[in-house]
Amino acid sequence: MVYLRLDRPDMAEKHFLRAIAIHPTNPALICCLGMVYERLHDSERAVAVYARASKVDPRSTLVRFKYAKALMGLDKNEEALVQLTTAYQLTPREANIHLLLGHVYRR
Repeated sequence: MVYLRLDRPDMAEKHFLRAIAIHPTNPALICCLGMVYERLHDSERAVAVYARASKVDPRSTLVRFKYAKALMGLDKNEEALVQLTTAYQLTPREANIHLLLGHVYRR
């Protein structure tokens, strides 16, 4: 996380991949790797990583939110709507989900 905050996503990717190799079923680590790919402006890989994380932990609101945001970056609004609807069902009081839902509906 330090490398990610220091704006060194290349080094962050290396270390997150090592951490995921040690613990491949940790959705938080997988989600952080997706954040690295977003910083590297590689939305395709970020979506793939978030999809993997959502399979590991289907009840994670953060993963669903990040997944939907990455899908919106690729103009896949219908798929983003599915992810956001699921996230809304998990945590209906989360304001960021409502905000992103509004953006999807507007598109």
